[in-house]
Parts: sequence; structure tokens; C-alpha cells
Amino acid sequence: MLLESEITGYDILSVICIGLWAYFMSFHLVALGYGKYILYRKCQSEPEELADVPGVTILKPLVGGDANLSHNLASYFELTYSRYELFFCIQNPEDPAIETVNLLIKQYPNVKARLFVETRDTCLNPKINNLLPGYEAGQYDLLWITDSNIKVTPNTLTDMVARMTENVGMVHQLPYTTHADSLAGYLDKVHFGGSHGRVYLTTNACGVNCASGMSCLFRKHLLDDVGGLETFGCYIAEDFFLAKSIYDRGWRFALGNEPCFQNPGKRSVQNYVARMIRWSRLRMAMVPLISTFEPISECILCGLIGAYGINHFANIGFGTIYGIHVGCWFLFDMMLMKLIQPTPIELSWKIPAMWIFRECVSIWIFIRALSSRTIIWKNQKYRVLCGGKAEPCKK
Repeated sequence: MLLESEITGYDILSVICIGLWAYFMSFHLVALGYGKYILYRKCQSEPEELADVPGVTILKPLVGGDANLSHNLASYFELTYSRYELFFCIQNPEDPAIETVNLLIKQYPNVKARLFVETRDTCLNPKINNLLPGYEAGQYDLLWITDSNIKVTPNTLTDMVARMTENVGMVHQLPYTTHADSLAGYLDKVHFGGSHGRVYLTTNACGVNCASGMSCLFRKHLLDDVGGLETFGCYIAEDFFLAKSIYDRGWRFALGNEPCFQNPGKRSVQNYVARMIRWSRLRMAMVPLISTFEPISECILCGLIGAYGINHFANIGFGTIYGIHVGCWFLFDMMLMKLIQPTPIELSWKIPAMWIFRECVSIWIFIRALSSRTIIWKNQKYRVLCGGKAEPCKK
């Protein structure tokens, strides 16, 4: 044991480095444990077993079409839940998605579905503007907002409603992705099944607001109490502030037992990088202190910090420690991906290749995010202000 006079600044720095490394490594264990506990676990009381199930209004904001749009939207017509209304919201009367929706409505005449084509410019957020007509027409207190590229299983809504217990104000889903045999498809998998899934599950296990707006079920009256959806139209990341508003009033969140599966018709590495830069800039504006630690929560920098600290006290080479760290990090990510993905993980060289790419590019994404507060979303350019509000950029 070192005497007080023998403790140096390097000793203190090494202890801090080991502490930070152990803290971020613990995210793997928490995510694996919580994921095992919550994912694909059937609720004890399913709403379909009740005599009178609560009605649900489903809002689908649509902009444009892609190769998978019809397939994704059709999955909502095939839900096994017995009481819901399905509203599609489109702003542009020339939008190609209109034809897709009309064909599906004719194909499934027994589903209560309706198309809203109405241009609104009430607030800054284009998604909120899009949703307002359907939001105002909804007759049920349970409101499910889900993005256009999300594909659901027949039991998804039944599970989410089952988790909307007495003290729960919002049920959300862990974002993941469907299979696509391309570099961009595997990049999505290693991101949402690794880094993103790890943080998402850990923060939810600890009761921290980290809800994604890709698929969320709300109690509508909680939104009406603060002025409705329009209240959150001044933010680009409306999902974060919707969740915060509910949480701040003492309501709990619940995580669905299955992920929400993103199924876009077009994927590319460029789109992934642009999306991550946009998300990073939004987090920097909303939670700047937490965002400061993002680089050292990633494998490369976290490993360097840990290897330095352990090497200072142990008679083990720096490179050996770092190699063990990277190997364990990759193994934990694969274990989590296996837990999140409902089918066996594919045996492909693209998984380790895109995992390495993602870990390397994450540092560059952080640096690029620091360089500006401007984001491009839905073909529009915005400047994100401190606190999360935004303003349109002058043309």
C-alpha cells in the first residue's frame, strides 16, 4: 500500500482513468442484464384478455415513398389488437405516398383507417406540423406515434398497451433494424445492436430519459394538459421534450418487450454518418455536459484511458491490455446484438468490418458535430440553440 508521501499525480490520474474505464465497461453488463430481463418477455396480463380493451389512435407521419413503404404500412393493418384507428398524415397533395395509402385502405376495408392531406405551418418542427390534423381528430386517449419506416409485428400494439399500467405515462421501444445484406445494413445493426442499444438499455434501467420518438405510445391527455403536440413544435428533438414533460409530472416510462424495427427502402453509409452527426448536435444542445463524455464512452478512447491506468499499476504491457479491452468490447456488443435481434446473428465478415468502421468513425462524427450547430432534417436547414430549441436558417 502506498504511503501518502509516495502518491504522485500519475497515481491519482491512473486511478481516475481506471474508474472511468470501469464505469463505461459496466454499461455492457447493465444492458445485457436489463435486456435479458425486459426483451421478448410476455406481460402477465395482456389487454386482449380484458373485457373492454382501451382504444388506440395510431398516427403515421409520411413524407415521400420508398421501396419498403407499402410493406411497412401494411404491417399496421395486420395488428391483432382489436380496437384502434389508423391515421396517415401527409402535407403535400402531390406526395407519392398518397397512392400507397389509398391502395392499402382499399385492401383492408375492415380496418378503421383514414388519410389526412393538409398543409400546416403552425410550428417549426415539420413532423409536428404533419401530425396535427390526425392528432386533433383522434378519439382515443392512447396515442401511438410511429415513424413511416418502422415495421411492426402483429402483437406489437398488444404488448405496448399491456405495459401502459396505472402509473405509466409513456411506452417506447428500443430502436433496432431489419436485415439488409449490405455494408450500410450491417452498419445499422452494429450501431443499434451495440453502442446505441447499450446506452439505451442502461439509461432506461437507471430511470433516465432516453426515449426515442421512432415508436412511442402516450396518454394523450398528458399532452393536452400542456397544450397538445403543438407545444413541442419549437424543438427538432420533440421526442426528448415530450418524454421530459411526462416524466417531470411524476409519470413513469415503460419499455416494450420487442424492439421497433427500422425498415428503410434505401440505406447508405453516407446517410448513417449524416444522421449520427445530426443526433450528436441535438444532444450537444440539449444535454451539453453529458455529451462531453461521449468520446470516452466509445471503445477506442475508453480503451486507451483504461490501458493507461491499468498499465501504471500492473506489470502488463499497454498493447496487451488494449487488445484484451477491444476484444471484450466486441464480444459484449455481439452478445447484446444477439439479445436484441429476434433471429440468429448472420455469419458475415461485414459484421466485424462495420463494427471497426463504426468505432473509428464515431470520433470523427463527434468532431464534425462540434464544428457547427446547423442540421439538415426533412430537406430543411435549422440552427439548434442552447437548450434544444431551433430556428430555421436564412436562405
